[in-house]
Amino acid sequence: MVHPQVLSNCGIDLEWWQGFVFGFGIDRLAVMRYGLDDIRELVNNNVRLLRQF
Repeated sequence: MVHPQVLSNCGIDLEWWQGFVFGFGIDRLAVMRYGLDDIRELVNNNVRLLRQF
């Protein structure tokens, strides 16, 4: 869910609308492109993995 403050900052009426977010992020694209088994490998600071890129 989108935080109500984000919608409010965009001028959207919170009494009428609410937000749901989904999408295909750059991290998921990297997992598919490089054949990683787990998306968490991108953020665990494994230097040996990161040196491959």
